[in-house]
Amino acid sequence: MTPFPYEKLKYPESEIRLLTLSQSSNDVVQCHISHHSLNTPLDYFALSYVWGDPMVIQNILVDGKTFPATVNLVAALDSISKSLGSAGYLWVDAICINQNDNEERNAQVAMMSSIYKKAYGVIAWLGPEEDRSTEVIEIIKVLAEEIETNGNDVEILSKLAPHRPFWTRAWILQELVL
Repeated sequence: MTPFPYEKLKYPESEIRLLTLSQSSNDVVQCHISHHSLNTPLDYFALSYVWGDPMVIQNILVDGKTFPATVNLVAALDSISKSLGSAGYLWVDAICINQNDNEERNAQVAMMSSIYKKAYGVIAWLGPEEDRSTEVIEIIKVLAEEIETNGNDVEILSKLAPHRPFWTRAWILQELVL
């Protein structure tokens, strides 16, 4: 498969790509990429999620071109699109970082702490709803209040639904604490 034709970042150590989701009439997730300086204040959300099986993909449209995404990412983007619409910018590592350009990827990974810290908010995609998902959401709300009162305690976060694949990612606690 031909790699997605990314427009090169002019300043990979300080510039990021952000997505704008579009409403789709044909159930295909569609988005647009734009470049922004991380040094300029800008409201955007960052997505934290488990990539899922890289061999199981579903195509989305990025700037009208086919982009292979994991099924889990497509589900997250579809859910975000339905709940937030096309309002605002979204940073998603798998799309906003050219994974085929080692130099860019290394520079962007080095900036991930800043990317998450400067985000207006982080959307944590835990996956599709399951039997007890509603209860987990209630626990998250209680923990959010606890964290707001007592600060970011990694021990509290690590007890939150630890059986979900979301919590097995190396970056997950850092993303949420930031």
